[in-house]
This record gives sequence, C-alpha cells and structure tokens, in this order.
Amino acid sequence: MILDISETRTDLWKGAAKFKDIFSISTGYPQLDKCLPGGGWPLGVLTEILVENTEEPPVWLITPALASLEREKRWQVWIGPNGIPYAPALAKTGIDLSKTLVIHPPTRKDLLWTIEQTLESNICSAVLSWPHKIYGVTSRRLQLAAKNSRSLNLCFCSSNYAQNQTMATLRLLFYPNRQGAKITILKCHGSKPIKTLQLIRND
Repeated sequence: MILDISETRTDLWKGAAKFKDIFSISTGYPQLDKCLPGGGWPLGVLTEILVENTEEPPVWLITPALASLEREKRWQVWIGPNGIPYAPALAKTGIDLSKTLVIHPPTRKDLLWTIEQTLESNICSAVLSWPHKIYGVTSRRLQLAAKNSRSLNLCFCSSNYAQNQTMATLRLLFYPNRQGAKITILKCHGSKPIKTLQLIRND
C-alpha cells in the first residue's frame, strides 16, 4: 500500500505555483523558511549544505526538522558522518534513537552506493550524508534516487566546492558565527538566490 503523506501530515505542504509538486517541511527557523519555496526543506530532492569543516556539521540546523519527521515512524539514516553523533543531545531534541541508523561505508564508492540504495528503499524519512563533494553524474544520480523517496535528503559537502555545478534543488553555503550562522542560498528552485541570511540558533 502506498501512503500519501501529504494527506496525513499537517506540517508538510506543497510549494507554490509551478513548483506545486515539491513537498516541504519546516526547517524550524521561520527566517529561513520564508526564503525557501514551500516554506521549508524540500522533500524528495537533493539538498546540499556546504560547510567549511565537514567534521563539524551544523546539526542544530537540521534537528528541528528531524524531530518533526519522527511522526512518520520511519528510519533516519546518517551515512558517512565524521565520528559518531552524540546520542544524548539528539534524544534531547526529540529524535528517536531506536529509529536512527549510522552507517560508515569504507570507500567513497560504497558511500555513494549506500546513499542511492537508502533513498530508493523509500523506508526513510531522512537521509543525511557526508560525500565531501558532489558534481556532474554523481549529483544527477542522487537527485534521481531522491525523486520518489519523499525523504529529507541532505548532503554535507565542503565549501571548497561551492563553485561546482550540481543537480541539487537547493544549495546553502553555511558559515557559523557566535549567534548561529550566516547562510547564503547559492541555488534554490522557485526563487532568486539571496546574498546573506543571518540565522539565530534556537538553543
């Protein structure tokens, strides 16, 4: 049986106008939501978050959405993170650790294969991955794998590759600061990129 989650979720909605087939979920940060078509993280597409240091990903930026997606009771998978996520901190945000899976593929080829297979399985509400860089054919494959998954698909990549041309629907350049972070929207289907957005952390 195929469940249409758009009929069961109250915090999930379609994007506007010609992007009506893109579903989104709130980021948990109203200031960022206002800049994104559909009012949040797009689902079923490739989203790329570019950071200066992939060993220190902005987990605080994504935990509100992950906690909200717990209502679906599906798996949330972390593929190739640098280290092991701090379980007590994740649990405190409302994330169900019993439905959280961390995978450390031994090679880059294995990592990309794991991302594709996980997305195509359609059993995950969120797929987070650390490929370091994506471009060309790689980004196209990940975009296609995400297309029918209805998953939150976030790839953390190095900001050194911000100039790469990718198939990602959304690309954010993230620079942390004392208040939270400065975010530049490099690419966003449905709206014009903006220069800089100062985001304040919730915690």
